[in-house]
Amino acid sequence: MKPSACALVVLAASIGAGCSKEASLPASPPKVRVAASPAPAPVTEAALGLPFYPGATVKGGRAQGKLVNADLETSDAPGKALEFYEKALGVKAIWRAPVTWFEGSKGGYKYAVTVMAQKGQKTEISIMGERVR
Repeated sequence: MKPSACALVVLAASIGAGCSKEASLPASPPKVRVAASPAPAPVTEAALGLPFYPGATVKGGRAQGKLVNADLETSDAPGKALEFYEKALGVKAIWRAPVTWFEGSKGGYKYAVTVMAQKGQKTEISIMGERVR
């Protein structure tokens, strides 16, 4: 055989030998740990960082990580609820209408407050907060 033909035979034999090996997989997949985030907690005044409107019913809300929200309902007029949260946050809403929305900051949180008249003489108050420090 010529030297180049010998090299091809040796190369082919070594490739064939490499192909005959079976790949082995581990008996069980590697274990991966996933850190679970804490479950949301029901909202409280302490978690919200603002007082609930006096006499309001808490309809929903939660606190999780840097975020907190509360949904409240009262039979008071929207203007009374709006004034309460304007005073609590030290800001005035620019626009007053059936739905009033404004932002303010207090105690390391940035808030968005919405006050809206509902059917049946009810007022809905929605407060969303994010810890900024």
